[in-house]
Amino acid sequence: MTRGTSIAKMPQIEVHIPYSTWIKMMTYVQLCKMEINGFGMVTRIGNTFYVSDVFITDQEVSSVHAETDGIALAHHIEEMVRAGVDLSLVRFQWHSHVNMTAQFSPIDTGTMDRYENVDWWVSLVVNKRGEATCRVDLFSPLRVGFEVVPHIVIPGPTRALVDECAENILEKVRILRAVVMPESVLVIGRKSKHGSVVVTDLSDDGDDEEPLVRTYIQAPEISEADLALEASRTFLIQVGVS
Repeated sequence: MTRGTSIAKMPQIEVHIPYSTWIKMMTYVQLCKMEINGFGMVTRIGNTFYVSDVFITDQEVSSVHAETDGIALAHHIEEMVRAGVDLSLVRFQWHSHVNMTAQFSPIDTGTMDRYENVDWWVSLVVNKRGEATCRVDLFSPLRVGFEVVPHIVIPGPTRALVDECAENILEKVRILRAVVMPESVLVIGRKSKHGSVVVTDLSDDGDDEEPLVRTYIQAPEISEADLALEASRTFLIQVGVS
């Protein structure tokens, strides 16, 4: 007798997929004219599930169905064992719906019931447009499914890229010294042919109200590339540098 399943949207449950893994999966989907099914490796840290890789095995497919060859899957698992792969990480199943909506069908949810012998399982359905629905099923202590939006993790810049951009800033970018202008001066936000900021004098417009913008205008060009370099490095460290 199958235990009852409840579905809920719980934002504290997250699934992270590296961009490279997402591209690999989507390449399978785009190249196959029919549905295609695959599996993947997942590491769980708290309530966040990190997908690290995906793979496919022998299968028979149609426009509405993908059936994995059980014997071929067993052989693939044996090869993974010989390669020293931790099979406890194989907790991800994905498949495509070709050009149809990326929503789990009753057959898909029935497939999820097969994994009740593990503590949790991650499933994903995707189509050729890149639309996806992801779900995390927890089987212990109670069966509950969480529908989540997968996070596609784009890698940060490499150190080489950071150094290249920093050198370009050092060479080509000047920080302008800010000088407070009278309240009657408003910066329009465009540059003259000489590169200086064009301003408009609002003192004769007959309006006694306070100007909407108190702003600054550049003094003679002063190079402060070191500050730009430091600012760029600080920012990149915050977003993550690989």
